[in-house]
Amino acid sequence: MGIKELFGIKARPELDRVLQGPRVKVRKFTRQDLDKRCKWLPYEDPLYRHHNIYLFTKGMADRWYKTWVNGRARISFAIEDEKGRMMGQISLREIDRRKGVARLGISLAQDAVGKGYGTEALRVFLEYYFGEMGFRRMVLDVAQYNKRAIRCYEKLGFTVTREFLRKNTFNFRVTGSDRFSDMKPFFILEDGREWIKYWDMELKREKFLKDEARLEESEDAEGS
Repeated sequence: MGIKELFGIKARPELDRVLQGPRVKVRKFTRQDLDKRCKWLPYEDPLYRHHNIYLFTKGMADRWYKTWVNGRARISFAIEDEKGRMMGQISLREIDRRKGVARLGISLAQDAVGKGYGTEALRVFLEYYFGEMGFRRMVLDVAQYNKRAIRCYEKLGFTVTREFLRKNTFNFRVTGSDRFSDMKPFFILEDGREWIKYWDMELKREKFLKDEARLEESEDAEGS
């Protein structure tokens, strides 16, 4: 018996088919999808500009794809909307097949945010992740100022496991700016450095499956 059979996890967690939701599709992320992502409208808010990707040559894009999309330690998946537009990317990194866990990442095109696409795509993907892929737990990290993302994760059943600080790598300080006064509670200035408050969150297979079964029962009752 091989390792993947022993632990019930695919040795290479790829998506070999299209996952269909009410409005979205989730499929394997291709090199062409990276070109499409580079053409997304950029985030203007400096707190979210890290979602923007600037790859100016084909060589840069090829290297980025090989390292950050299709590397040994991570794999990515594309999200399409109801019109077939590639408007999102789901990624798994820190993949530990022995422990049955991986770390989630998700990015949406700026004009696709706030429309429920992320929640729907993740719900569809989590069914595959905990089902056919055989993973037992999913973890993620999120900045505490990203309330929209946190609401999405909580809706899917993720819970906070710890708080930690991450160094501010923006080219400005939030604590010294009146523009971001409502964001200041999520930043700390210490020893001349500014730190961002983050949460680690996790979702276990048993909880997700139980919540999904309860949701289906509720929907069936409403439809009867």
